[in-house]
Amino acid sequence: MKKITFILVFWVMALTAMAQKTLSGTILSKTDGQPIEMATVRLFEYKGADSTLVQGAQTYNDGLFILSNIRPGKYKLIVSSVGFNEHSQWVEMKQQDLDLPAIRLVEQVQHLAEVSVQGKAAEMTVKGDTIEYNTAAYQVSETATVEELL
Repeated sequence: MKKITFILVFWVMALTAMAQKTLSGTILSKTDGQPIEMATVRLFEYKGADSTLVQGAQTYNDGLFILSNIRPGKYKLIVSSVGFNEHSQWVEMKQQDLDLPAIRLVEQVQHLAEVSVQGKAAEMTVKGDTIEYNTAAYQVSETATVEELL
């Protein structure tokens, strides 16, 4: 009896392991078709109103992502990256590996009317035991003396 139970448990575990498949795809920029590296890819399972994160990954240099050990079922895939709009789509995993067509993210661009960059020179720097004063950092007349500057 113990031998039959052991074989049955082993067989169920083997079927469960075989039922888990791989989901892969490539993330590209819609503007120029270049791969997007370090994009975040998340796979969610929805049961009623609740969602559960099943697995997540980041894309490689070539925009490729791979999610492994995914059980058959219906999932929501969400892809996000800095500077791009978030993309989501439903994915149904069956009994075989799934390689999605290229996902193209739309750039999130904000145009600014005008940008003004202003800098301030360092007033002094310390180099070892010497203190150097930057005269351009102080507003004094061109004919000012060192005492007036200090």
